[in-house]
Amino acid sequence: MWTSFVSWIGSILEALTLANAGSLGLAIVILSLAVRLSLVPISIYVGRRTVIQGRKMARLKPRLDKLKVKYKSDPAKLQKETMALFKKEGVSPVDGKSMLVTFLQTPIFMAVYSAIRNGLANSSSSFLWIKNLAKADLYLAMLVGLLTYCMMSLVPEMPEASKTMMIFLQVIISVVFVSQIASGVGVYWAAGSLVGIIDKLLLRLSLKLWPVGEPMPATMAVSAE
Repeated sequence: MWTSFVSWIGSILEALTLANAGSLGLAIVILSLAVRLSLVPISIYVGRRTVIQGRKMARLKPRLDKLKVKYKSDPAKLQKETMALFKKEGVSPVDGKSMLVTFLQTPIFMAVYSAIRNGLANSSSSFLWIKNLAKADLYLAMLVGLLTYCMMSLVPEMPEASKTMMIFLQVIISVVFVSQIASGVGVYWAAGSLVGIIDKLLLRLSLKLWPVGEPMPATMAVSAE
């Protein structure tokens, strides 16, 4: 079943290549945009749930800190009281629905990734400044790093300290990874990151137009701007 799924995506990629005068690079961009745009509603759903959980956790932080002080010498009691507080306030430290939705997206990305790699196996196609899509390109890696920075900077309502560290790690990981793989896959990543920027902008807009209901703690108000 998995092989058939990858082959089906490979057939779509081949058809897109033929439809675009044999440009494998353009076909990869179109495929990436189509896949990522189709997942935007799901991504916004997950993003809104994450915001809700983040606000609830921030609101409970003073009470959690008091529990840590009160039961600092009794870890078992601390764990019990913490879970009781989460249950009472309807907060889950691990959002199962969001994790499930995110997990379901993984096979799609893996299949597309495999299909592109298969398509590049016997190819020496060029695209834009890239002379060979089957080989890595440092400039493309730097572009992906820039797009990753822009995308992560738009993540709403994340504490500034955590946000800075996450942006730094994501940018480094993306640049290192893309600089080591076939640039055809890097093109897919770059196009997907562009949609990711649009996705984060739409998430911010949705939070303004349709507030999630859970009040925003004052400590998070600045980072939400």
